[in-house]
Amino acid sequence: MQTLPANLSRKLLWRFCLVAAVSLLVGIVGIVNILRLQNMDSDLYQYQALPLLKLRVINGCFEQNRVHLRDMVLENDPAKIASYIHELKKNSNKIDYSMQTFAASQLTEVEKKEFAYFSNVLENFNLYRNQVATLCAAGNKELAFKVMVNDGPRLSANFAKAIDRLSLLKEQAGRQAVEENKRRAQAAMAVMVLLLVLAGFAAARFGMAIARMLSAPLEAEKQQLSSSLAVLQRLLNGLDACLYVSDPHTNKLLFINDKMKREFCLEDDIAATTCWQVLQAGFTQRCDFCPVPQLLANPDTPVTWEEHNTATRKYYKNTDCIIEWLDGKKVHLQHSVDITNLKSTEASLTNAKLAAESASLAKSEFLSRMSHEMRTPMNAIIGMTNIARTAKDQAKKEYCLEKIDQASKHLLGVINDILDMSKIEANKFELYLHEFNLESMLMNIMNVVTFRAEEKRQNLIVNLDPTLPFFIISDETRLSQVITNLLSNAIKFTPNHGTIVLTVTKQEEADNISILKIEVSDNGIGISEEQQARLFTSFEQADGSISRKYGGTGLGLAISQKIVNLMDGSIWIESKLDEGAKFSLTIKVKNGISQQQPVLSKQIDKTSLRILAVDDSPETRDYFLHVMSAFGLACDVAANGQEALALIHARQEAPYNIIFVDWLMPDINGIDLSKKIKQLTGPNTVVIMISVSDWSDIEKEATAAGISKFIAKPLFPSAIMNAINEIMGVAVKDQTSQFQLQRHDFTAFSLLVAEDVDVNREILASLLEDTGIAIDFAVDGAEALDRFAKQPDAYSLILMDVHMPKMNGYETVRNIRSLPIARARQVPIIAMTADVFREDIEKCLEAGMNDHIGKPLDPGELITKLNKYLSPTEAPAPACSYRPITFPERLPPDTSPDYTDLLPILDVRAGLDRLMNNKKLYFTLLKNFTGQEIVAEIISLIETDEPVKAANTAHALKGAAANLGLTELSAIAAVIEIQAKNGINVTQLTSSLTTTMDATIILIQKLLEREGVR
Repeated sequence: MQTLPANLSRKLLWRFCLVAAVSLLVGIVGIVNILRLQNMDSDLYQYQALPLLKLRVINGCFEQNRVHLRDMVLENDPAKIASYIHELKKNSNKIDYSMQTFAASQLTEVEKKEFAYFSNVLENFNLYRNQVATLCAAGNKELAFKVMVNDGPRLSANFAKAIDRLSLLKEQAGRQAVEENKRRAQAAMAVMVLLLVLAGFAAARFGMAIARMLSAPLEAEKQQLSSSLAVLQRLLNGLDACLYVSDPHTNKLLFINDKMKREFCLEDDIAATTCWQVLQAGFTQRCDFCPVPQLLANPDTPVTWEEHNTATRKYYKNTDCIIEWLDGKKVHLQHSVDITNLKSTEASLTNAKLAAESASLAKSEFLSRMSHEMRTPMNAIIGMTNIARTAKDQAKKEYCLEKIDQASKHLLGVINDILDMSKIEANKFELYLHEFNLESMLMNIMNVVTFRAEEKRQNLIVNLDPTLPFFIISDETRLSQVITNLLSNAIKFTPNHGTIVLTVTKQEEADNISILKIEVSDNGIGISEEQQARLFTSFEQADGSISRKYGGTGLGLAISQKIVNLMDGSIWIESKLDEGAKFSLTIKVKNGISQQQPVLSKQIDKTSLRILAVDDSPETRDYFLHVMSAFGLACDVAANGQEALALIHARQEAPYNIIFVDWLMPDINGIDLSKKIKQLTGPNTVVIMISVSDWSDIEKEATAAGISKFIAKPLFPSAIMNAINEIMGVAVKDQTSQFQLQRHDFTAFSLLVAEDVDVNREILASLLEDTGIAIDFAVDGAEALDRFAKQPDAYSLILMDVHMPKMNGYETVRNIRSLPIARARQVPIIAMTADVFREDIEKCLEAGMNDHIGKPLDPGELITKLNKYLSPTEAPAPACSYRPITFPERLPPDTSPDYTDLLPILDVRAGLDRLMNNKKLYFTLLKNFTGQEIVAEIISLIETDEPVKAANTAHALKGAAANLGLTELSAIAAVIEIQAKNGINVTQLTSSLTTTMDATIILIQKLLEREGVR
């Protein structure tokens, strides 16, 4: 027989003790209740019967004594009378004692009333007894006998009646008490029976438990094990992780928790299925990466590994081990945690790190390229300047000046790219929308890029959709910047004799909004797919070797993409390596109000006009056919001179009116072809040469050959139509190419200049010396406001410096515009400042200024602005305090010595250029330069923690130094200005400022001594 578990033995023992205790308690309770009921009946009998019985006996004795006493009185026996009276007293005392005993018992209200009645009867009896005794003692036997005869029977009857009434009440109370005790006894018996039943039931359960225990101990153990397994499964289902159990030999699933069922979208019934069928996708046998074989080989060592599940496409970190299951069976358990988000985060961090490293590397390479891109034109400028100074041949000087101009423009382009990128990085890049002529803008772009294409003998073609709006509203400068960048890249990366095509079409139009598509294609080196992915990234180029071979900053396309995005468009590339590239972009523009387009004059009969175009480029021939078709003109094309002559010979009866001839063709050039055409057709046929932008070298020979007109490549519809109209005798005003000479005589005008730096005032006076304009100077905004308020009609225009002490330019202009004078709202005001960002210009315009000139002042821009705002019909009489300052005659430029030893601190040539080579003025300004005082003031303001004033003073020093060619001093002043404006501590820059100032003063003194200036 199997032994019982210890916990089960203890449980049975406790049950047995409980049954014994209940049985004992039932017996005790039954006995106690029975005894209690019996005692209650005996006490009740004694309590109710004994007092009444005594009273009845006493009353009987009293009646007996009363009769005997009466007889004794009749016998007149004194001894017997005394004995009987004594007996009567004894009975009376017994009655009193019985009354006290009765009164001590618990009485109801009715019993209390009856007892009071009985007490009254007893009191009368006592009075009767005392009266009889007194009469007998006095020897008055007759009266005593009379009292006894008269009162004795009555009192005895009353006494008996009172006892009967009281006895009746007590008997009723006794019967009620007995009934109550019977009921209690019955209840007690019921409780005792119930307790006995419960005790029997408990004993029966105890016996049944013993029977079950002895008959099926193994079944109990199995149930306990099943219960433990259920608890375990509930625990596993509650885990926030995927978990399953399988047979390591058959791979059959034994258990999957709820989390895993939800994760893999499984049904409840997974019987007879393998783990790789349910938990993987596309597997027909055990997975190659399954850890079970490793676990079977080493069951005590868990295996931890990561998995990219083929069913859920998620990443999991799995822990597999061998554990015991039911009946001690060894099973395979896998615990899986979803790490997809962790993997994604890790990938993001890795990508971010790679991107940061790539950006850092790109910026390092960018800085290296910037150094190269900026030093190369600077070296060219300095070198060509030195060559030009020493050159005796005028042609050589012109060559050097041309190269200096090219290098300067290249350097300006690099600087503009850097400034644009800085605005993009600062999220301050904005568009300035206005109406402009689209074709005119494209012609201006071609004027810039054509010479580069001509140097490489490239064919540059422009195709314009005839449905394009002639005027559009957009940012002309930024759109021109994008197209110029794309064309420049195409020319740069296309080999000699290649072809670049610019195509502009209108994709759609709705609500006066047009979507334009601009394409620039070439047959150059092309771009690989890998390089295309980095093409529009800031500071990147397609290949690092490109900058070394072709140059460039790597910013142009990134800036272009930003501009196109601001125009609600997109830009992309289609290219293959060594097969050329096509850049395409779309932009949204608003159609302009002015829609004047080039048209053929109505005076010309289209039906009689016959045109021939000769060009070896098929793109140019197709373009001619496209343009002529758009204008409704018939046109033939020829690929070379022989084909053209054949067409002309075939049209002898109806000869061509106008023949367009390309200058450079492989078989015969345009000039020789023109001679042959004239020989065949005579002088009436008009020949127009399609040439490069500069035809001055061939103009004389071409004219002699009979060529009537030149038009430059690339061809534009307006240029072709204007040429046809002009040839056919219709007057044409070509506004797009007409050059207007600027007027330099402003004698009838007066100027108010607000400028706090004396050097800048003298430079401005020198620049305007030959214009004849009268000038009044104010050293700050407050003085300028006072001068204008006193003489508002005396000034034709105001030049306003922005950064001045006391009152800056913005505040001054606002005060002028608010004056109650009509002229205050009419006078043109132009800002002068080195702040040239768009937001700076807009800030000037918001303050009430009409225009803006950047510092250092450009003489050409200054004259242009004066021409714009000074109309001869509105010139007031000069009322200035003095006329322009007169300076000594300029020295001849050829006598200039070499100043390269003063570079880079002192750029004498730059300073002289600013003053139009006025040496005497330049040296005078250098001699009187008060830079040391300004530097001392800046340092003092920095030390007293006044960054705003320090920035303003540094701004003034920057402008004055730049005008005099003090490049290093201007640069350090610019750094202090920017950092002080941004709240950056510039204390560490004071030593550099002092050192630069000292070095500048030494070189100025050296220069003045060399020039003999005292």
